[in-house]
Amino acid sequence: MGNNQTEKAFEEKRLAQTISLAEEQLKQAKEAADKKKSEIIEAKKDVRENTEHGITSLYTSDGFEALVELSQYINPVTDKIIDYEEEEHKILLLEKMIKSPYFARIDFKFDDEDEFEKIYIGRSSLRKNSYQEMYVYDWRSPIASVFYRFMTGEAFYDAPCGRVTGELNLKRQYEIKNGTLEYFFDSDVQIVDEFLRQLLSQNTTAKMKAIVETIQHEQDVVIRDMENDLLMVQGVAGSGKTSIALHRAAYLMYQGLQTKLSANNIMIISPNSIFEQYISNVLPELGEDNVISSVFEDILSELLNGRKIQSRNDFLENLIVNSKYKEISRNSIEFKTSSFFREILDQFLIDIPRQWIEFEDVYYEGKCVVSEQILKDKILGRPETPLGIKLEQLEDYILEQIFGTGKGRGHKEEKNLIKQEIQKFIKIDIVELYKILFSNI
Repeated sequence: MGNNQTEKAFEEKRLAQTISLAEEQLKQAKEAADKKKSEIIEAKKDVRENTEHGITSLYTSDGFEALVELSQYINPVTDKIIDYEEEEHKILLLEKMIKSPYFARIDFKFDDEDEFEKIYIGRSSLRKNSYQEMYVYDWRSPIASVFYRFMTGEAFYDAPCGRVTGELNLKRQYEIKNGTLEYFFDSDVQIVDEFLRQLLSQNTTAKMKAIVETIQHEQDVVIRDMENDLLMVQGVAGSGKTSIALHRAAYLMYQGLQTKLSANNIMIISPNSIFEQYISNVLPELGEDNVISSVFEDILSELLNGRKIQSRNDFLENLIVNSKYKEISRNSIEFKTSSFFREILDQFLIDIPRQWIEFEDVYYEGKCVVSEQILKDKILGRPETPLGIKLEQLEDYILEQIFGTGKGRGHKEEKNLIKQEIQKFIKIDIVELYKILFSNI
């Protein structure tokens, strides 16, 4: 048997073993999910049977005790639902893995070892159990960065324990569809046009695809950057900016940040609904829940409290048919993107609390509890704190002056009435300020 046939036989055997392991874990996950589902149904039944009296008592003088009793039954149900959702997510990943468990392999020898270790890389990880060998490494794992950043020879990757150095002997890529090995090739070898065409043809779709198989060195650096909280990626149209941003979001969620960053904490602002649909499948392909997505015009409409705004289509139509409108728009854009306009905005932000917020003395039961000057001084102080945050803190300060720090003082209805009065001068009307800005330029 030739060398190529030997390699193919080895890879097909390895693929079969991986799929078999994934199928075994999928069966276990489905059994566990069915069991947890039955437990949830039973637990909900117990809630109904054991807390019927407690629920009706929530609105009586014994309501607090009834609420405590109810929470003792509800909390276990909530925990079981979370466990069930985790099993369902695991099932989804395993089903995808059975179709295509990995897309790359590197042979890496650590400096303190004598033999090369075969590292298979996929969209998610797979291991025999918690203590045995890894069958597939997640593309976001530290060692997987070697595949994206190095050709054969000396290589390294940064792990939680520090930098790990070694030697890279092989970079291999696979095309696996529906559990069948279509082909594979080694990246350091000249790739014939047939393979290149097959790889490029994967992008001919109305949906953006995950690019984990073809991430370049510079892109990988951006995706895995953990030193900077804010990143701006600049590039021409079609250079992959959006795809890199989505892969970075998936990477951050993977990197032990789940408690701080989840799909609910991420928002993608799209220029239009077509673009929103185009990118909708990337994060689910990478094994993460999809994130909140919104179109810029919808956000603007919400901020402006439903005020009618010119749509993008109307704007473009006016640009095409009206030469005078085109000239005005061009001059407006040049002005609003100038450093001079930025200076105007900076000064206007300083002037807002000085000139455009109408502070008033705050009275309670006929007595002045907080003077207008004290309110203004608190807003003008601490220039490093954003104005919006200082205004929110001002409401807390006023309520504290009236009712003290204890939560028991004051009725809820009374506090709500006072809050409404406070809102008159701490709630900023963005549209009115915008009008003021341009009426004074």
